Amino acid sequence: MAAIRHVEICNFRGIAYLSWAPKEGINALIGPGDVGKSTVLEAIDLVLGTRRSTFTDTDFHCLNVEQPISIEVTVGDLPRELLDLELYSAAIRGWSAVTSELADEPGEGLEPVITLKVTVSESCEATWQLHSERLAANELPRAMRNDHRAMIMAQRLGSAVGQHLAWGPTSSLSKLSGSGKGMGAALARAGRAARDDFTVADAPALKPAVTAAQQVARDLAVPAALDAIAALDPRSVNISNGAIALHGSNHVPLRALGTGSSRLLAAGLQAKVSRSVPVLLLDEVEHGLEPHRIARLLHYLGSKETESRPQVIMTTHSPVVLRELSAEQLCVARSDIGKTLRLERFGEAERGLLRTHAEAFLSAAILVCEGPTEIGLMRGFDLFWSSCNQLSLAFLGISLVDGKGTPNAQKTALQFSAAGFEVALLRDSDVPPPQNEQTFRGRGCPVFCWRDGHATENELFDSLPPEALPELIAIADKHHTSTVVDTNLGSHGLNKDSITALRTRPTDAHRSILAKAARSGAWFKRIDFGEEVAREVVCPNFTSLTGQLPITIQEIWTWTRRFAPPNDT
Repeated sequence: MAAIRHVEICNFRGIAYLSWAPKEGINALIGPGDVGKSTVLEAIDLVLGTRRSTFTDTDFHCLNVEQPISIEVTVGDLPRELLDLELYSAAIRGWSAVTSELADEPGEGLEPVITLKVTVSESCEATWQLHSERLAANELPRAMRNDHRAMIMAQRLGSAVGQHLAWGPTSSLSKLSGSGKGMGAALARAGRAARDDFTVADAPALKPAVTAAQQVARDLAVPAALDAIAALDPRSVNISNGAIALHGSNHVPLRALGTGSSRLLAAGLQAKVSRSVPVLLLDEVEHGLEPHRIARLLHYLGSKETESRPQVIMTTHSPVVLRELSAEQLCVARSDIGKTLRLERFGEAERGLLRTHAEAFLSAAILVCEGPTEIGLMRGFDLFWSSCNQLSLAFLGISLVDGKGTPNAQKTALQFSAAGFEVALLRDSDVPPPQNEQTFRGRGCPVFCWRDGHATENELFDSLPPEALPELIAIADKHHTSTVVDTNLGSHGLNKDSITALRTRPTDAHRSILAKAARSGAWFKRIDFGEEVAREVVCPNFTSLTGQLPITIQEIWTWTRRFAPPNDT
């Protein structure tokens, strides 16, 4: 079954350059938005798809029309007809599966492949042709027969898939119907029956016009129109293949289904005819589907199969898809400043992270937080920054990951760094960090933390001005009740009168007791609690903070701005 071995894209839309070797089976492109994943599918479709597109200046990278658009798709596992040396001898090239390198001539140990190329010049005129250095040097013909091209074509399924649920020229149903012998005669009979069945009685509003036409014919001596009637014009009633579609039991066409259901059915039909269309392109595979149907579709496309299946190249922003696929089936899209796009694969080491932190794989950068309190604080600060007209973490493509305490947080951060992500760590300092933190720092990754011996609760109660401390206590009261909070305070040596004084007029001497009670009572050990603390108490008092807290938060803010677009820092 034909499969894409290599894709090379130059100067096309958001991609300055890409060189990528997809694998057989499923290739899921993941990563942050607007990095170029869908553009890869569009480029492949332009070369191997059934349509011909018109181009404008906006299709050139950064509107640079002086450099032509060039898209090359190399295909292997060729059908016997394409290995005909008489037709394509100068077009056959060699592909090394070991080194993922392309040679212009076939050779020992190399798979015979062909390259199809689309070039778009400054005039926005496109050229589709077979490509090899020998063809170019000898000015040989570069055309490919249409029936041969159909053997290696790709089928793209977008949001509009209704044509695949009807019998059309390129639909899956037509391929499943085989030659379609006798279809033309059946359609002609259907057209005649429609015309025979129609009478003016079906549309009474037509009768006055028909009568008027007959009168005019009599007055102007047009004998052929004396008995004029209203009927369906054979030239207008042209029932083609596309007029026959799948219908439900209620006689409603299935292409009227919701987006998710229609895509699911069309993708399944495409998989059924994979021998006819060996490459399937799916943009946003999860679009319109519930998690259980996403899993079913991926299974149907061969996510768990080892035998030869259609090659599938898809994009996704769904953690459900990431958890269903193996690490080897994923390619993360990363872009340099010059928009050289890289599609990098994961391995066995990332399998565990995919199960526990799939969402983070869809981001540009990751801040691993020691626990839910730290995640909540960062979410609260993010809301505060956004309210001050600063770019949000979501805009910057930064995700927050729960490290689930020391030393697991350091381990998680190191694993993400080894997988090629931009990673930072936020932890408290109540216990010494594990040795692997030094390894993490050695990779150039920042660690944000409080003063030695300080947990997050210590830093909060030590940094806020005295008048803000009752606000923290009020949040604890709201979520745990004042009775529980008083019990926590009493367990650290305070009597009823001291607790009353602390609640109304806290002093510096009360700070350590409040921190101990907050830690033992888990006052803020939830993401939403930590978010409320940052949003309602810390941020409004930020200019009055002392100690390490404002310094660390400023360091984190500076780190996050690294991921801002140019001129947006």
